[in-house]
Amino acid sequence: MLKFFSFKALDNSISNPLQLVGALICVYYAFVNRNKKLARQGDFYKPIMIFLTGVFISDITCLLFHDQDISNSLIGQRAFYCYFMYFFLYHIDADEKFMLSVFKFMFICVFLINTLDIIMIGNPPFSWRVDERRSSVSIFYYGRGFLILGSFYYLQEFLKKKNLIYFAIYGICTLYSFLNVSRMLTIGVTLGSALIFLRYSRKGFANFFIIIIILVGVAIVLSVYADKILGSLFDLTQKQLSSSDSDVRTGAYNYFFTSFQPSVWTQIFGNGVPYNSAYEDLNDKIREVAKARVGDVGLVGVWVYFGFLAVISWLMVFYRTLLKKISDDQLFIRAYMIVIFAEAFTGFATHNPEIMPTTIFALYWFERLGVNKKIKKASTRRTIPKHLLNEQAL
Repeated sequence: MLKFFSFKALDNSISNPLQLVGALICVYYAFVNRNKKLARQGDFYKPIMIFLTGVFISDITCLLFHDQDISNSLIGQRAFYCYFMYFFLYHIDADEKFMLSVFKFMFICVFLINTLDIIMIGNPPFSWRVDERRSSVSIFYYGRGFLILGSFYYLQEFLKKKNLIYFAIYGICTLYSFLNVSRMLTIGVTLGSALIFLRYSRKGFANFFIIIIILVGVAIVLSVYADKILGSLFDLTQKQLSSSDSDVRTGAYNYFFTSFQPSVWTQIFGNGVPYNSAYEDLNDKIREVAKARVGDVGLVGVWVYFGFLAVISWLMVFYRTLLKKISDDQLFIRAYMIVIFAEAFTGFATHNPEIMPTTIFALYWFERLGVNKKIKKASTRRTIPKHLLNEQAL
């Protein structure tokens, strides 16, 4: 919000300082936190601390091996300070009702922004990047992650309450995701949707038929767009499989693994984020000449920026959200994390400023919903352990 969703009429000289001030406020609450003890007990406290440690250590290697001032590194990596929002949410005792209210507000904002951008696609009012690719246009703006999270939330609400308005919202959001013409985003949204459908199809035989009817309807709608969207994705994939040497991502992987790293120390601790320095000029030249972008190589890009610590932290997050047992209430967030995981290899959802704040918001919400599950389970045994009572005080 402090970047005003990439509103182009607002100069960066205004929005960038506001974003930095907001980031510093969250940093402050990471250290002055009245619920610091509870935060340490959270499922994602360790991976977030590990990631942030990797971020700040990379400032040192960036200074030593790329001669970029630490002050420039601190400003350049400001988008990653959204990780401190995790501690801020603990500090303000953000409960389930609060999280849902903020989510709905953010979702309405990005839904309207995305709709407006599509209507005015020649000159979208909200965008920090516009790519013309694969017979379509992809528009990137801050906050877009809430559109993806919202699609799964309203799908789950539809299957729980059978309200067709919720399904219509899910259908429009899914179509918006497909119009972005990203293969891994399309795969992630499809798998996340399938996960929710399968979970709720077990809850009743009638639900199974409802789901079948819905899937047929979705297939009919998507068939209208198949030639333009899915067909172009298939053609592109076929070309890349037949000539992997010419694949941009294959070349980017090869470059970052074999030619980019100046030292074994940068391989371990990362190179930092380029900003206002010769290091930034070097990265621009690499994009132009070697066609290698950090945004094309998923977690390898996280490694390039922040080293192995940051990659390990993300593996810990994926393990907790995708592999451990969860309640139905947490399912839509697991579906969202499937999208992040799908893009963790050929995209940059793990270090994308338009999505990262949604991810941190979702991780805290996921954790909160898990705490409620433990409390409900314990209350059925008529006794609630002390540590859960403390967590209930969030």
